[in-house]
Amino acid sequence: MENSIIRITPEEISHINEMDDNTLTKYAHAKSSQILELVGVLSQKIRDAKELADYAKKIKTGFCHPFGTRKKATITADALTMTNEAVESLSVIQQETIMFTCVSARFARAMHETMSALMASGFRDTNGNLHELDKNTQEFAQHILDAADDFARKQAALDAVQNKLEEQINAVSGVAENNRVRLDENMVANLKRDRRIYDLEQKIARLDKTRRSAFIVYVLVSILSIALSCFAVFIAIIVFVLYLASGK
Repeated sequence: MENSIIRITPEEISHINEMDDNTLTKYAHAKSSQILELVGVLSQKIRDAKELADYAKKIKTGFCHPFGTRKKATITADALTMTNEAVESLSVIQQETIMFTCVSARFARAMHETMSALMASGFRDTNGNLHELDKNTQEFAQHILDAADDFARKQAALDAVQNKLEEQINAVSGVAENNRVRLDENMVANLKRDRRIYDLEQKIARLDKTRRSAFIVYVLVSILSIALSCFAVFIAIIVFVLYLASGK
């Protein structure tokens, strides 16, 4: 098909995105020249169809020209068919070229610069012949320039929105990280506090236990002391009684 030169595959898109600036410019120049050459061919087809239609208008018809009517109708139909085919092809090529040009903002800028230069200086066909752009080709190229410029501006705006969104996400992530750090610090502080409380409770418990043990010992010693005192008094009474008994 005529517009196969501007059909693009995913592999070619990947290849374009990997090109350096110099290679990309050369590639855009080559493709732009091919596209404009194809458009020039279709524009010439439209001009030829117009000339054919103008010729048909001059064909005499009527009783004195029995074959003129059929000939005029045939030529007019052929001219109309040629025009419709060329216009349809131009429409398809324009759509395909816009899609091709807008594979990326970077490539759209390269095509815009290249197409602008070719509009001013003309392009060379595959045989190396220089061609100036006719009216139809100029209009076609301008449509491509407008589409490339519009795409580049929209892509730049979209990139700006995406960058701003990424900044906001990073900011939110930073806040979340700071909050997480503060939360971790609070958790550590709480654990340390709980540990100190636990240690204090254990000390109190041990102190209470020691105090209870000391009190029990004190009570036992006191009881033993009283018991010993009582026993000593009892012995003293016995000795005294024995003494009295022996005195008689």
